[in-house]
Amino acid sequence: MHQLRHRAVCQVLADGGTLGEVAQLLGHHGADTMAIYADPRHGGAGTGGAPLADCGRAVNGIRDGTERYLTIRRSLGCKLKVEGRMLGQSVGFLEERGDSRLTVQAALEWSVLPHSADPAWWAARLTVIREFARFLAAFDELTEIPPPGLLLRSTGRTTPPYPYSQAEITALIQAARHLAHPLRAATPTWRGAP
Repeated sequence: MHQLRHRAVCQVLADGGTLGEVAQLLGHHGADTMAIYADPRHGGAGTGGAPLADCGRAVNGIRDGTERYLTIRRSLGCKLKVEGRMLGQSVGFLEERGDSRLTVQAALEWSVLPHSADPAWWAARLTVIREFARFLAAFDELTEIPPPGLLLRSTGRTTPPYPYSQAEITALIQAARHLAHPLRAATPTWRGAP
Protein backbone atom coordinates (compact mmCIF):
# COMPACT_ATOMS: atom_id res chain seq x y z
CA MET A 1 0.00 0.00 0.00
CA HIS A 2 2.83 2.41 0.86
CA GLN A 3 4.48 1.72 -2.49
CA LEU A 4 1.23 2.40 -4.33
CA ARG A 5 0.78 5.71 -2.49
CA HIS A 6 4.41 6.66 -3.21
CA ARG A 7 4.01 5.93 -6.93
CA ALA A 8 0.77 7.96 -7.03
CA VAL A 9 2.60 10.92 -5.50
CA CYS A 10 5.36 10.56 -8.07
CA GLN A 11 2.87 10.55 -10.91
CA VAL A 12 1.01 13.62 -9.63
CA LEU A 13 4.27 15.54 -9.26
CA ALA A 14 5.56 14.32 -12.64
CA ASP A 15 2.35 15.62 -14.23
CA GLY A 16 3.03 19.05 -12.72
CA GLY A 17 0.83 18.68 -9.67
CA THR A 18 1.44 20.72 -6.54
CA LEU A 19 2.25 19.58 -3.02
CA GLY A 20 -1.19 20.81 -2.02
CA GLU A 21 -2.78 18.41 -4.49
CA VAL A 22 -0.57 15.61 -3.18
CA ALA A 23 -1.60 16.43 0.39
CA GLN A 24 -5.26 16.28 -0.61
CA LEU A 25 -4.74 12.99 -2.45
CA LEU A 26 -3.00 11.40 0.55
CA GLY A 27 -5.31 12.94 3.14
CA HIS A 28 -2.48 14.83 4.86
CA HIS A 29 -3.59 17.86 6.85
CA GLY A 30 -0.28 19.34 7.99
CA ALA A 31 2.67 20.71 6.07
CA ASP A 32 5.04 18.68 8.24
CA THR A 33 3.71 15.40 6.83
CA MET A 34 4.50 16.63 3.32
CA ALA A 35 8.05 17.75 4.16
CA ILE A 36 9.74 14.74 2.60
CA TYR A 37 8.07 15.42 -0.77
CA ALA A 38 9.32 19.00 -0.76
CA ASP A 39 12.89 18.39 0.42
CA PRO A 40 15.30 18.60 -2.55
CA ARG A 41 17.99 16.72 -0.57
CA HIS A 42 15.85 13.62 -0.94
CA GLY A 43 14.69 14.11 -4.50
CA GLY A 44 11.76 16.29 -3.49
CA ALA A 45 10.23 19.10 -5.44
CA GLY A 46 11.96 21.90 -3.53
CA THR A 47 11.16 25.26 -5.02
CA GLY A 48 11.41 24.23 -8.65
CA GLY A 49 8.38 21.94 -8.65
CA ALA A 50 10.33 19.07 -10.28
CA PRO A 51 9.15 15.53 -9.58
CA LEU A 52 10.84 13.34 -7.02
CA ALA A 53 14.15 12.21 -8.47
CA ASP A 54 14.05 8.65 -7.18
CA CYS A 55 10.33 7.84 -7.25
CA GLY A 56 10.73 4.77 -9.39
CA ARG A 57 14.11 3.73 -8.01
CA ALA A 58 13.96 0.33 -6.40
CA VAL A 59 15.75 -0.41 -3.17
CA ASN A 60 18.90 -2.31 -4.06
CA GLY A 61 19.24 -4.70 -1.16
CA ILE A 62 18.95 -4.36 2.58
CA ARG A 63 21.94 -2.02 2.95
CA ASP A 64 20.50 0.44 0.41
CA GLY A 65 17.11 0.17 2.11
CA THR A 66 18.69 0.93 5.47
CA GLU A 67 20.43 4.03 4.11
CA ARG A 68 17.22 5.32 2.50
CA TYR A 69 15.18 4.61 5.63
CA LEU A 70 17.62 6.48 7.88
CA THR A 71 17.93 9.37 5.41
CA ILE A 72 14.18 9.85 5.22
CA ARG A 73 13.59 9.51 8.97
CA ARG A 74 16.47 11.88 9.79
CA SER A 75 15.20 14.44 7.26
CA LEU A 76 11.97 14.46 9.25
CA GLY A 77 13.83 15.35 12.44
CA CYS A 78 14.50 11.94 13.99
CA LYS A 79 18.04 11.64 15.41
CA LEU A 80 18.17 7.82 15.29
CA LYS A 81 21.67 7.60 16.75
CA VAL A 82 21.17 4.33 18.62
CA GLU A 83 18.67 3.02 16.08
CA GLY A 84 21.06 3.80 13.22
CA ARG A 85 23.83 1.81 14.89
CA MET A 86 21.40 -1.04 15.54
CA LEU A 87 20.30 -1.14 11.91
CA GLY A 88 23.92 -1.09 10.75
CA GLN A 89 24.67 -4.03 13.03
CA SER A 90 21.61 -5.91 11.79
CA VAL A 91 22.65 -5.42 8.16
CA GLY A 92 26.12 -6.76 9.01
CA PHE A 93 24.50 -9.74 10.71
CA LEU A 94 22.29 -10.46 7.69
CA GLU A 95 25.19 -10.08 5.24
CA GLU A 96 27.37 -12.37 7.36
CA ARG A 97 24.65 -15.03 7.19
CA GLY A 98 24.28 -14.54 3.45
CA ASP A 99 20.65 -13.39 3.76
CA SER A 100 19.39 -11.16 0.96
CA ARG A 101 15.95 -10.66 2.54
CA LEU A 102 14.77 -9.63 5.97
CA THR A 103 12.84 -12.48 7.58
CA VAL A 104 11.14 -12.79 10.94
CA GLN A 105 13.54 -15.59 11.89
CA ALA A 106 16.65 -13.54 11.05
CA ALA A 107 15.26 -10.46 12.83
CA LEU A 108 14.51 -12.53 15.92
CA GLU A 109 17.94 -14.19 15.93
CA TRP A 110 19.67 -10.79 15.66
CA SER A 111 17.41 -9.18 18.27
CA VAL A 112 18.36 -11.63 21.03
CA LEU A 113 22.06 -10.84 20.76
CA PRO A 114 23.96 -10.74 22.97
CA HIS A 115 22.40 -13.66 24.77
CA SER A 116 23.41 -12.20 28.14
CA ALA A 117 21.46 -8.95 27.56
CA ASP A 118 18.22 -8.06 29.30
CA PRO A 119 15.07 -9.21 27.48
CA ALA A 120 13.86 -5.59 27.48
CA TRP A 121 16.91 -4.73 25.34
CA TRP A 122 16.06 -7.59 22.97
CA ALA A 123 12.51 -6.27 22.62
CA ALA A 124 13.83 -2.77 21.88
CA ARG A 125 16.11 -4.16 19.17
CA LEU A 126 13.23 -6.08 17.61
CA THR A 127 11.09 -2.92 17.62
CA VAL A 128 13.78 -1.08 15.62
CA ILE A 129 13.93 -3.93 13.09
CA ARG A 130 10.11 -4.09 12.89
CA GLU A 131 9.83 -0.39 12.02
CA PHE A 132 12.53 -0.75 9.36
CA ALA A 133 10.87 -3.89 7.96
CA ARG A 134 7.60 -1.99 7.56
CA PHE A 135 9.47 0.54 5.41
CA LEU A 136 11.40 -2.09 3.45
CA ALA A 137 8.26 -4.10 2.69
CA ALA A 138 7.03 -1.23 0.53
CA PHE A 139 9.92 -1.93 -1.85
CA ASP A 140 10.40 -5.67 -1.40
CA GLU A 141 7.30 -7.83 -1.11
CA LEU A 142 9.38 -10.73 0.25
CA THR A 143 10.33 -8.74 3.37
CA GLU A 144 8.78 -10.26 6.47
CA ILE A 145 7.61 -7.91 9.22
CA PRO A 146 8.09 -9.29 12.76
CA PRO A 147 4.74 -9.24 14.56
CA PRO A 148 4.33 -7.20 17.75
CA GLY A 149 4.59 -9.12 21.00
CA LEU A 150 7.21 -11.56 19.73
CA LEU A 151 9.53 -10.46 22.54
CA LEU A 152 8.08 -8.92 25.67
CA ARG A 153 9.72 -5.91 27.29
CA SER A 154 8.78 -7.00 30.79
CA THR A 155 10.56 -10.07 32.04
CA GLY A 156 8.56 -10.50 35.21
CA ARG A 157 11.80 -10.23 37.18
CA THR A 158 10.80 -7.11 39.08
CA THR A 159 12.04 -6.59 42.59
CA PRO A 160 9.35 -7.60 45.07
CA PRO A 161 8.01 -4.79 47.26
CA TYR A 162 9.59 -4.36 50.66
CA PRO A 163 7.01 -4.39 53.46
CA TYR A 164 8.17 -1.83 56.05
CA SER A 165 7.44 -2.68 59.64
CA GLN A 166 5.72 -0.18 61.94
CA ALA A 167 9.05 0.42 63.72
CA GLU A 168 10.82 1.20 60.41
CA ILE A 169 8.06 3.61 59.40
CA THR A 170 8.30 5.38 62.74
CA ALA A 171 12.09 5.66 62.40
CA LEU A 172 11.78 7.13 58.88
CA ILE A 173 9.29 9.74 60.05
CA GLN A 174 11.52 10.71 62.99
CA ALA A 175 14.53 11.02 60.68
CA ALA A 176 12.55 13.15 58.19
CA ARG A 177 11.72 15.65 60.93
CA HIS A 178 15.43 16.33 61.43
CA LEU A 179 16.33 16.92 57.79
CA ALA A 180 17.90 20.29 57.03
CA HIS A 181 15.73 20.90 53.99
CA PRO A 182 13.62 24.04 53.46
CA LEU A 183 10.50 22.00 52.76
CA ARG A 184 10.86 19.93 55.93
CA ALA A 185 8.05 21.90 57.53
CA ALA A 186 5.77 20.93 54.65
CA THR A 187 6.16 17.24 55.46
CA PRO A 188 2.67 16.05 56.30
CA THR A 189 2.10 14.45 59.65
CA TRP A 190 -0.97 12.75 60.91
CA ARG A 191 -2.52 12.25 64.27
CA GLY A 192 -0.90 9.43 66.11
CA ALA A 193 2.42 9.74 64.26
CA PRO A 194 5.44 9.35 66.53
